[in-house]
Amino acid sequence: MKHAISIAIAWILLAGLVCSAAEIAWTETEASHSVTSHPKTGEPILTFTVWMEYDEAPRCIALRTEWTISAIGGTSEEILVTDVRPLRRSCAGIKKFFSLSPAVEAIPGEHYHATLLLEDEENELVYTRSFDYIMPDELPAGSRFEKSGETPTVDLGGVPEGVLGRLAEYFDVLSADYKEVATGVSLADFFSSYAASKADFPVFIFVVPVSEASLTAGEGDTSFTGQINRLLLFFTVPFLNAGNVVVQQLESDEEEGEAEIVGRVFVRKNDSSLGAVTVFVHEAAWEVLQAAHDQ
Repeated sequence: MKHAISIAIAWILLAGLVCSAAEIAWTETEASHSVTSHPKTGEPILTFTVWMEYDEAPRCIALRTEWTISAIGGTSEEILVTDVRPLRRSCAGIKKFFSLSPAVEAIPGEHYHATLLLEDEENELVYTRSFDYIMPDELPAGSRFEKSGETPTVDLGGVPEGVLGRLAEYFDVLSADYKEVATGVSLADFFSSYAASKADFPVFIFVVPVSEASLTAGEGDTSFTGQINRLLLFFTVPFLNAGNVVVQQLESDEEEGEAEIVGRVFVRKNDSSLGAVTVFVHEAAWEVLQAAHDQ
């Protein structure tokens, strides 16, 4: 009888442990991409990061991680790197952790697709995550934006002469070879209304996303607000699905409370060196192009 009771108690304890393991869950708390410089060569590289958090710290974990990063070209996909990492075991009460992808060369204009497979064998959990990222055709060029009262001015004094010339050329090409058909259009509405079919592509996008720093000083009529090192980005979008990627990418970079990306729409009227059928120019980017032309 005592033996039977002992067995029953053992089964109850074992069942409790199994239920406890099954009840543990995890969620993604943050996912991001980052373009930085290679520590040895200085060339731009692209990485992806995912943060995961358990609802409660498990007694032990056994993690398997697999990253795959590919380059997308139209309907083809070329795997650039696959990183399958050794099983990682720990009983240190880990509640939150992150996984960083291997780095790939960040080539202007390239469309990257990354996938992450995470498995916690100890707690029978599986998680997958995918990313899409399109590099700007030209790596970011910094410029300084100042606003005094309600009159915005653009100071391009720190922009190299060669970059300044290219910016002015873009303005001249848009003015000569394209017709402005709409203003005040959001980037998302641009793709749903003005670049919604194959005939509208390829598309070019000029956009100035979130500023890296800001400064406010003074009061009333003497107040001054500066936005420093804003970046002008230039994207080629070859097909509609890639357009959706760019919209999501730029929206994910926006800070809370940041104004929606709104701009002008241009349609090609003459053969152009720009090569695009339809063009979206963010209002902030138009100010930069115009300032470069005037300068």
